[in-house]
Order: sequence, then C-alpha cells, then structure tokens
Amino acid sequence: MCTLGSCISESDSTKSVKVNTPPDIDIDWKSQELNYYSEKIVLISILKDIPSEITLSVLKDYLDMADGASYGVYEVAELEGIFDLISDKHNISRRKVALIVHAYKYDLLTQDEIITGYIDSQY
Repeated sequence: MCTLGSCISESDSTKSVKVNTPPDIDIDWKSQELNYYSEKIVLISILKDIPSEITLSVLKDYLDMADGASYGVYEVAELEGIFDLISDKHNISRRKVALIVHAYKYDLLTQDEIITGYIDSQY
C-alpha cells in the first residue's frame, strides 16, 4: 500500500514503513540574514571604525554561538564566555565585539524592523 510520502510493504510480516523524504537542502539561514542586512553591517563597520570583514565575521560567530541569547537561554557567564571566544578569535576587544553585536541587534532599526518587533512582542 502506498500513500503520499510513505509505502507500506504488506508482504513483510513486520509491516515496515519507508518514508520518502526530499533531498537535503543545505540552507545557511544565518548567512542569508547577514546578506540581507549587508548595508546595515557596512554602516556599523563605518560608524564603529571596524573593518567590514571583521564585523561580518564577528556577527557570523555570534549568531552561531549565541543562537537563542535573545530568548534568555544563556546565563550571564555563558554569554561573557561567548564574547571572550569571539574576541580572542578575531583579536579585538570584548568591547568592540559588544559594540558590533549591540549595533546589529538594537541600533539602526528600520521602520519595518520596529513594526515587526512590536508585532512579535504582542504574541
């Protein structure tokens, strides 16, 4: 018996189920997000006097390491450790890492981002 997405072999006494899944699609959502906000990243780089390559790399690392920080998933010490790791990796101060992350997450908000943030906070 075959249905959409699975086939059951009735001749098999255990009634095994095979699930047909689409091929794996490797999408790096964080990189896409950073690409979408490339102008914002360049502005942060200029305003904070940090090369855009470093700014982008710091943000990639932050998004990879601290995914969920906005939702209170991490303790303070864990977040400080993440900032230490990023600081060491890029050979820049924790303060500069914090400036980059803060500017990306909280500064330079467009009207759409403000409205979306407000709507999201209501639910």
